[in-house]
Amino acid sequence: KIGLHSFRHDNMNIKIAIIAPFYNESKNLNKTLYYIKTLSTYYEYEFELFLHDDNSTDDSQIIIDNFVNTNNLKITILKNNKENLGHGRSLIRLKNEVIKDKSFNYIATLDADLNIEFESFINLFSNLEKNQIIIGKRKRFNDGIFRSFITLILELIVFLRNKYFWRDVNCPVRIYPFDKFVYIWSRIPDNSLIPNVHVTEIILEKNLLYLRIQIPELNLVKNSGVTWSNLSLVSKYKRLVNFCFEAYKELKT
Repeated sequence: KIGLHSFRHDNMNIKIAIIAPFYNESKNLNKTLYYIKTLSTYYEYEFELFLHDDNSTDDSQIIIDNFVNTNNLKITILKNNKENLGHGRSLIRLKNEVIKDKSFNYIATLDADLNIEFESFINLFSNLEKNQIIIGKRKRFNDGIFRSFITLILELIVFLRNKYFWRDVNCPVRIYPFDKFVYIWSRIPDNSLIPNVHVTEIILEKNLLYLRIQIPELNLVKNSGVTWSNLSLVSKYKRLVNFCFEAYKELKT
């Protein structure tokens, strides 16, 4: 286990924005918010959290309100009350918001249902050096067959285009130096479904400096994410095939 101050950094002037979309994540937000809050006990960094509520219908907002009322972490919440944009387009909305503040040194992107080991999450922030991009890497089948199949298809597309097989090509857990974040994300279409895959391709194409870190996940209930919940097997496969087709068209253009 990692000691409480094992990764405390000497630099007191680092400012980090953490951006995370969420949709019906009332079961996971408490843990994710706790992880983010606890970062400040490991590092002398200034953290600010940007969330995007992607038209949630559960108690996610209540979870966040309770957290805001009992913690000092600065939080900005964007809301979308018209339709579900999906993780990728929600990230892009957050990107457009966070780059307005040029005082940030780093931008971190996360899933709201952060389900990795706490020590691994903390360790990600111990590698902020050499102007490199930090990228998480998960095991393939922890999320079940549907998400895993999408990931595999995206990996194959990236391989065919770049001749490089990048495992977990769509991993949302990444930390960017601010200038690298702006450089990369300004090249991603505003309506992208898969911005993290575009990021991977840009890193490969431009030969940008990066570090990949294994992030072991906690025990998951396979295919339990809101994308797949309460759907019949046929509906799940139809959604999977449609997403893969749209992703292929997007990367091809």
